[in-house]
Amino acid sequence: MFATIRNDSVTAELLSYAFIYTKESKGNELVWAEFPPSYPKQIAAIWASLVTNSAKSLTLADGDKGKSWNIQPLKRAYRRFVVDCPNLGQTRQGQPKFARLVHPNVGKTDTGQGFFILDRFGHSPAELLAATLEHHTSCPMMVGWGEYMLAAAQALGTTFCNKLTTGSQFPVEGYWFAGDIPWKDIVATGVEKGYLTLEGNSFIPAEIPIKQEVVV
Repeated sequence: MFATIRNDSVTAELLSYAFIYTKESKGNELVWAEFPPSYPKQIAAIWASLVTNSAKSLTLADGDKGKSWNIQPLKRAYRRFVVDCPNLGQTRQGQPKFARLVHPNVGKTDTGQGFFILDRFGHSPAELLAATLEHHTSCPMMVGWGEYMLAAAQALGTTFCNKLTTGSQFPVEGYWFAGDIPWKDIVATGVEKGYLTLEGNSFIPAEIPIKQEVVV
C-alpha cells in the first residue's frame, strides 16, 4: 500500500517520503517525496500547496503504519526532479511523469538552518555525511569516518541531530543535523583517541567523548 499526500483538491501516492518536526514552522516539514508515475497536474497541485505562503497544511497518510500527519507548507521552493514515463500511454490528463521533491537543505551545510542527509544512490547516510562534510566544509574527512561522525552527532542529542520520519513502499533513511555541530572538534577528538584512523577506518566506542562545552 502506498502512502499518500493530499491537499484540498487532489491526493497523490508516494513511493517514499521523509519529514521532520521543526520548531521554526511549528509543524512537520516534508524533506523528501517520491511519486510513482502520476499526471503532471496532480504533482503540480501538491507542489504548489507545499511552496505557498498559506497556513493550510497538507495531510500525509501511511496506511501500513495506520498513521497520518499534517505537513506544513515550506513557503519556499523544493528542488523538483521530473522525467516522462514513455512506456505509459498519454491521456487527456497528460503524459504520466515520475517525480521527486527534495528539500532545498538536503546535502547543503551552509544554509544557517541545519541540513539533511538521506541514504540515496546506493550509499548509507553515514557515507553521505562524510562526503558532504568533505565537500562543503574545511574539515578533513574520509568516507570511512562517516559512522563515527554520525554517532558523535547523535551523542550530542536531538538538539543537534534528529532522525527523519520515513516510510511507504521504498523508504529512505535520513537525518537532520544542526548548523553549529563542532565537526572539527569531533574529528580532532576521534583522531586523538584512536577512533578515527588515517587509513580511513573508524571505531565507535561504547561512549563517544564529546567536549564538555557542546554537551546539552
